[in-house]
Amino acid sequence: FWCWDEQSCKHRTTMYPGLLSSATWTPTRTYDGIFSRHAHLSPFASANAVSVPYCSSDAWVGDVGGGTLDSSGRNASVLGWHFRGQAIVRAVVGELRRVYGLGRSEAAAEEVFLAGCSAGARGAMSLLDSIPDLVPGSRVYGIFDSGLSLGLEPLVDTLTPLVEQIKTVVKRHNAVGALGTACRAVYSSEQWKCLVGEFRAPLLQRAHLISQSQYDSFQLSWDLGGAQPPLTGDAARYAGTFRDWMRTALAAAAQGGAAVYSSACYQHCLSLAPSFWEDTFVTSGGEVVSFSAAISRWMR
Repeated sequence: FWCWDEQSCKHRTTMYPGLLSSATWTPTRTYDGIFSRHAHLSPFASANAVSVPYCSSDAWVGDVGGGTLDSSGRNASVLGWHFRGQAIVRAVVGELRRVYGLGRSEAAAEEVFLAGCSAGARGAMSLLDSIPDLVPGSRVYGIFDSGLSLGLEPLVDTLTPLVEQIKTVVKRHNAVGALGTACRAVYSSEQWKCLVGEFRAPLLQRAHLISQSQYDSFQLSWDLGGAQPPLTGDAARYAGTFRDWMRTALAAAAQGGAAVYSSACYQHCLSLAPSFWEDTFVTSGGEVVSFSAAISRWMR
């Protein structure tokens, strides 16, 4: 997730300190799913892989430091904190170019896949079209796992709607650089829409694949105030509306050129665990497909 105002950011420092700083991180991490080194499990088994852990609390779209002032001379960031998602991505790509020669190959142009799940997918979607300028000569693609956010009002009216969070983030986290030129041109008077997946995905310029459950267990649970299946009454009706809205958003993304992998399951993030190849659904044609298999087909 992320934080967007004083209350949510203070709550985050208490509940998730490991998501604000690397101070408590272990020296090593073990990864699975899309990072598997077995060719029959991941289409990226033989690729160079880089994981960028999340500690910027801004879904990778912020670009503001504690001393940044807004046009009124006031501190622009929440509590004077740093939200440096964009800068972190630029620094990582810069390090890959400087130290490892990314984009400097004399052979055929390299393929770069910018991927993420949840907040990482939201960030990858927001930054995808800016990556080619950082790796000239490379072919750049996106893979977004559970990052297609909806601008749907939550059922529980005491929650801060995603739309309101985003409007705050654009200003307070200085997310303007993550809005995208094409999207800003389309939504010139409502530029906050460019951080909402349902509006942004159809306007992306680079080829990408979206994996998104029609009952995304993160946003749906948030919108329901934490309620979990089985759902009844208003919650069940809301879940039905949520699914219809998500299907419309996925269809719009596909119309815009996206590849789409979507089930009607209650789940969130498949790419970082064995669910990447173990969880499957059956298509209308009777074919059994995993997320890993869908990526392989799309890449071919």
